[in-house]
Amino acid sequence: MAGKTVSQRAVSHGLTQPLHRPEATDAHLLLGVMSIVHDEPLATAFNALQKGKVTEAQATGLAHFFEEIGAMVIHNLISRDLLFDAFAFDVYWKSLGTIVKRTRKTSHNPKFGENFELMAEMAAEYRQERPPKLEVSS
Repeated sequence: MAGKTVSQRAVSHGLTQPLHRPEATDAHLLLGVMSIVHDEPLATAFNALQKGKVTEAQATGLAHFFEEIGAMVIHNLISRDLLFDAFAFDVYWKSLGTIVKRTRKTSHNPKFGENFELMAEMAAEYRQERPPKLEVSS
């Protein structure tokens, strides 16, 4: 469940729908998301993001894709638990957020990436509330 800060932002944006538990239909949606991000034209950009070597052009495409996923999350069309367990949207925002904010200004589109940004905040809350499944060895 989203923490206080995220909940306040969500309520201020009219995002008050309750969360739902993962269901079989969520698995089909997750597989669809995974097939898109692991196929071209996004696969190369997603791999670059994972390596910390994403270009600005790649970042814009990824941010737009994450924005679309964010719309599904915010409208409660896919389980947040399932999606946040599979993808690190908060980590992706750390890499792409500056570019998204710059694009908002240069494109005069203050809404660009807003679902991605909100979803990243929710994903950070998810990560804080759940310890890693495996302990990292040094």
